[in-house]
Amino acid sequence: MSVAVLTPPGAAVQRHEPLRVMVVDDSAVIRGLISRWIEAEPDLTVAASIRTGLDAVNQVTRVNPDVVVLDIEMPDMDGISALPLLLAKKPNLIIIMASTLTRRNAEISFKALSLGASDYIPKPESTREMSAADVFKRDLIEKIRHLGARLRRPAVVASPSLSPAAQPVRAPLPRTSAIAAMPAVAQQKVTLRPFSATQPRVLVIGSSTGGPQALMTLVAGIGPVIDQYPVLITQHMPPTFTTILAEHLARTSGRPAHEGVDGEAIRPGHIYLAPGGRHMRVARSGGESGHRPR
Repeated sequence: MSVAVLTPPGAAVQRHEPLRVMVVDDSAVIRGLISRWIEAEPDLTVAASIRTGLDAVNQVTRVNPDVVVLDIEMPDMDGISALPLLLAKKPNLIIIMASTLTRRNAEISFKALSLGASDYIPKPESTREMSAADVFKRDLIEKIRHLGARLRRPAVVASPSLSPAAQPVRAPLPRTSAIAAMPAVAQQKVTLRPFSATQPRVLVIGSSTGGPQALMTLVAGIGPVIDQYPVLITQHMPPTFTTILAEHLARTSGRPAHEGVDGEAIRPGHIYLAPGGRHMRVARSGGESGHRPR
């Protein structure tokens, strides 16, 4: 059954073109698998599937992707070398670094963030593991969609009031689509809530996609606040990566930062990061007023 809401004369309906994704990985199996996942999503499309960083740099202008999934270890030119060259050719490009879960690759991924990468994603270590990596698939699609949302280009579908000659040629919408006239949505002004009169005891931060970059900016800017309160952070990322993130947070903030240890007391001036893949809970310890991550 088709449902349609007619637009008033002179009005137009906006819909979004799929995000164009370039997949860059030296493994044909992995490129094929990621490409199939992307093509299965109605709002995403594979712009190109490329084997090396050098080929990606040479083709990025022609392919014009919105998002690049960029492997770190490749022949001819690795991902960390290709990253600044890709951004030089297209500064607003969203680049998601992909690497296997090792300390070396975690370090490289954090370096990539400092060079302009939008995010990273750890990939399974073998193609056998990759074929069943539902978590990797879910996280990858989520990152592509979330980070690429601000780049979506509206494709205007002309009103029936226009003459046929003036109407742009577009691919037909599916017959089951619901077409509605929607007014342009203006960017909403952000209004902060008044600060609570209650004295805070702990600063708690939760972050996910794009979180590492935001956390670095945050801890660098709130320095004195950390001295007054313990800071507890949960960042959606796997083990090893949280270890490296804690080290970076310590260097950026100039304060002690480490993964939380079960049973340890939390103290002002310290940053505690939930270990990868685990939750963090704060509990009162006996009759003491201190708290501890669990």
